[in-house]
This record gives sequence, structure tokens and C-alpha cells, in this order.
Amino acid sequence: MVNRDTNRLWCYEITKPVTIPFTTIVADFDSDWLSISKGRLTVKASVARPYAWDGCSPKGSFFDLFVIGTPDGRTLQNGDRITKMASLIHDVLCQYVDDLPLTRRDIDLVFYELLRDANFKLSLLYYCGVRLWSTIKRGFMWILQS
Repeated sequence: MVNRDTNRLWCYEITKPVTIPFTTIVADFDSDWLSISKGRLTVKASVARPYAWDGCSPKGSFFDLFVIGTPDGRTLQNGDRITKMASLIHDVLCQYVDDLPLTRRDIDLVFYELLRDANFKLSLLYYCGVRLWSTIKRGFMWILQS
């Protein structure tokens, strides 16, 4: 599915809230898409207001024939990709990085821990990838602001 506003490729969409245990921060937080309270993190979504994200980005469509980019890993018995939950939590935390008492590095570490907990064999490689991307993006933004 493609976001009509940004022309960006979304790989996943949830239409109901997703809640996981989350003790990385103890302060409560509440926003349009994210709630953190009492050791629980909830990504808010509904049928009327789904939450969509791009999985383990970057990805792109190649002439509308196929998708090229970072693989989301094998398919589990429930039909989800092994990286789906980690990429969801990473994306929503990154969306609010300026509002949370977390650094981008903290968020990337949460991503790594979720991948590792899912027994994803490439969890360390993917963690290194998001750290590298974060560094490149930060450097690029610094150049644009100079």
C-alpha cells in the first residue's frame, strides 16, 4: 500500500491497538499514536484510524513490479514477518523521539532487543544498519542546516 500524501510505500497496517511490556522508560506518555503507562507501550490504531509503517526500511517499488529494499525476514506461523513487531515499535518510537525521554540510540537498542527476543538471526546486523542510517541521516541534516 502507498501513502497518498507522501507516495511512500507502507508494508504493514494495524487496525487494532498493539500493547507490549515496556520498561525502558517509567514516565507516562500519551499522544495520537502512542501511549506508555505502567510498564506497557500501546500503539493506538483502529479500523477507522489504522497505523501504517514501512517495516524494516528503506524500501521502494521498482516500476510497480516488485519491492526492493531491506528484507523483513521469514514468515512466522501466524503470517507475520519475524521483524514486524520490532519495526512497528521502532517506527512509532522514532516518530516521537523529540517528545520522549529517549535518544535515537535508545530506540535503536529497543529495536535490537525486540529482534533478538524474536530469535531473528540477523538482529545485530539490522541494529548496526539502523545505527549507521541514523548517523548518516543526522550528518546529512547537519549539512543542510549549516
